[in-house]
Amino acid sequence: MPKTSTTNKNTLIDATIKILDDAKGMDGLTVDALANKLKMSKSTLYKHFEGLDDLIYATIEQLCTQTDAELGEVFTAGTPMDTFHDVASLYGRYAERMPVALFVQRSKIPAHARLRLENTEERLGERMFRAAMGTGASSYIAHGVRSAYDGVVRSSARTLSWEERAMPVAELTSMFRRSLQK
Repeated sequence: MPKTSTTNKNTLIDATIKILDDAKGMDGLTVDALANKLKMSKSTLYKHFEGLDDLIYATIEQLCTQTDAELGEVFTAGTPMDTFHDVASLYGRYAERMPVALFVQRSKIPAHARLRLENTEERLGERMFRAAMGTGASSYIAHGVRSAYDGVVRSSARTLSWEERAMPVAELTSMFRRSLQK
């Protein structure tokens, strides 16, 4: 594939992420909005994607692939607390990279793209549960930890800028670590 084609696809995906993270979210993502933001013709989108649903899926695929790759890099070679910390850090990075609309406007995401997103989140949550269990936490606590991280990621996406989204995850990690040391 020619370099300009890949660059244009990535440019479209990057612009989609920015539009999805603005106040209008899914409602603000239109071919016109993309064309205006990128100062491109509307036909550019259709050279690379069949339409907005295809672009949304490609955007979610790219974001999820990055998270999946990072999940695959979380090793259990260190202590259980190291593994827990690695998974918790991944939650923070996940919260930073995901546009707000992917958390708060799920019903507006095309079904196949929503399924891809939810599968990645399920794997991330399951890894958090196993990491918490590995630290010696009971299954009740491990489920609570998983739910707490899911909740923090979703609420931080609604209220904090990209730069600030990992902060509540770090605070939750610190709190959990302190509770295990008692």
